[in-house]
Amino acid sequence: MDRITQKDLETLVAVINDLTGSPMTKLMRVGDKVAVCTGHFYLQYATGGGVELQRALSNLHRETISTGGYTMKKELYHWMSGFIAGIKL
Repeated sequence: MDRITQKDLETLVAVINDLTGSPMTKLMRVGDKVAVCTGHFYLQYATGGGVELQRALSNLHRETISTGGYTMKKELYHWMSGFIAGIKL
């Protein structure tokens, strides 16, 4: 795979959410409020083009799952592929 797109990364994030039993969407409506789905994995982008994998912990907190901070799409793609392989063990 020469060029990694945002869609490629989003596909892997969906696989990670599925394999871990995490919510597939980041937000949900509770009555008249919107709440974060705790445990949801998602991509966070930086202004300079970097991207990292994060997991929602609450409405105000999140944790970075990928190591090394914001990185290029290709590096994150390979990191997430390894993460998925580890989950499947």
